[in-house]
Amino acid sequence: MKIKTLVSICCQVYNHEKFLDQAIKGFLSQQTNFEFEIIIHDDASTDASRQIIENYAKLDNRIKPIFQKENKFSKNERILFKYIYPKCIGEYIAVCDGDDYWTDPLKLQKQVDFLENNVDYGIVGTRLLCYYNYDDKFVDWIHPKNKKEILNIADLADGNFIFSSSVLVRNDFKIQEWWGKLPFCDWPMYLLQVRDRKVKILDKNTGVYRVHSNGIYSGVSLQKQLIKEIDCIRVLLAHSELATSVKSILGNTLFAKTNQLDKENNKLIVRLENENGDLSIKYKNEVERLNMMISQSEIAFEKSNIEMNYYFKKLKRIKKTIMYKTFVKIELFLRRL
Repeated sequence: MKIKTLVSICCQVYNHEKFLDQAIKGFLSQQTNFEFEIIIHDDASTDASRQIIENYAKLDNRIKPIFQKENKFSKNERILFKYIYPKCIGEYIAVCDGDDYWTDPLKLQKQVDFLENNVDYGIVGTRLLCYYNYDDKFVDWIHPKNKKEILNIADLADGNFIFSSSVLVRNDFKIQEWWGKLPFCDWPMYLLQVRDRKVKILDKNTGVYRVHSNGIYSGVSLQKQLIKEIDCIRVLLAHSELATSVKSILGNTLFAKTNQLDKENNKLIVRLENENGDLSIKYKNEVERLNMMISQSEIAFEKSNIEMNYYFKKLKRIKKTIMYKTFVKIELFLRRL
């Protein structure tokens, strides 16, 4: 009888030959009472990443490689949504990028046990150590929200607090076409997947998140990170069916991010003026582009805010109608029977 695969481990790789061996060994070291598969997507690496993956795949048939002939990330394709998640056959999905790694051999077992015994939870993450390559040091990163016993979608809408390389989620979400417009995959997917369920962060370090210059997210400037987050919120406000209360929190997060971006732009202007006497045309254009992003984000938030106020007022009008009051009276009468 064929044993069912319970967990799908998803790994994105691009030029990770220096780190990949450690990542794959972390997957294979997992001690579980269930079967798992390892889907490794190589985005047309130009180093020895493909060869490392092929060598491991020959030794262990749980490893299922996906090799691209041309780089998909550079074409703004969302790799997890388009190429990896659709291949997952497990009831649960775990994620770990090729430059991160797991250190706890019981990581998956602990997380699966938690979700199996707590059906009202949709996501379980853990703490991770941050390793800063340029300083050669480890830092125990703890988000303030991780100390809360119970977390939910409202906490997520206020900002991401889950390390993607620590997460285990239920594989019960349906990828929609507009998800491809999202600038990254982790935080928005958590919002769209968790719905009315809760989130748990286990109080234990189970792996290492690397911060280095070639990281997909950690390797880019703060301004670019903020732009991605702003873009993400704009897409969610425009296309998602998240509750109005959640969109309201996202709107506040949008304002906070645009204000932060505005401050970072002003710092950039001051620094360049001090260094160069005045701004070059290149930097002037960049600052103008960033300010346009802020303006567009404010317009998107204002539109969303107007829509939410409209629905709140409409609901109040409905509650005042005779028909609504009659339905309420009938329901109360039936509950007494």
